[in-house]
Amino acid sequence: DRNIFVSKLNTATGATLWAATLASTRRGYTYGVGSDSAGNVILVGQICTEGGTGPELNRGRPTGRLASLCYGLVAKFASADGAVLWERRITGVGNFYHLVVDASDDVYVGGNFRGSAVDMGAGIVATSESGGSTQSSLVLKLSGADGTTVWAQSFGSGYVREMTIAPDGSSVYAGGYNSIAATVGTNSVTGTHGGYVWKLAASDGAPQWLIDVPPLRGVRAHSDGATLSLMGSPFGGTVTLGDVTIR
Repeated sequence: DRNIFVSKLNTATGATLWAATLASTRRGYTYGVGSDSAGNVILVGQICTEGGTGPELNRGRPTGRLASLCYGLVAKFASADGAVLWERRITGVGNFYHLVVDASDDVYVGGNFRGSAVDMGAGIVATSESGGSTQSSLVLKLSGADGTTVWAQSFGSGYVREMTIAPDGSSVYAGGYNSIAATVGTNSVTGTHGGYVWKLAASDGAPQWLIDVPPLRGVRAHSDGATLSLMGSPFGGTVTLGDVTIR
């Protein structure tokens, strides 16, 4: 069994100022960490407890315990002492991999979920084009004050790997992996086992545009306001972007 921990260090000396944990009866993973304007720490990942249906299996053999029930995790810790300010465990979410924080300290998280229609909190439902047969890419906006869900957007079959926010705070960019043909608004992607970049309005999550860049296994994005920089790894074959071919 694995618990999640986070610590704050003195940048001058490396001394530990505080350490905090989130207990799990099974396992927990942290994939991304950030901070708000007050220095409070936000982390994202996955946390699992006992409570699933059926027996837990280890190499095909029952362990004598129930299967795990896993949640997508977002938690915020106080800058001063690491006290938990709020915590969200969202059923149906496989993992949250990345987060960004805007100037108002609201939090945008990206990952994936499974289900044809999953309640992300506050009555906001994320839907899956795969009908829940595979994981779908997911972006949520959460209130920095208490973690309440503000909006949710999802599409395709894959995951969000990294996000960035425009310097003026108007837009959020998500980069990741998608494996099926999908249409979001007026934009379509082929899903040829490749990467994508997705632009969303920060205020309400309205999709602005969506492009795919196959056959990248996943895409990371960074915006300086005027341009968007991409980083990814070719998944077999070559990738052509403009007049540049990547092998």
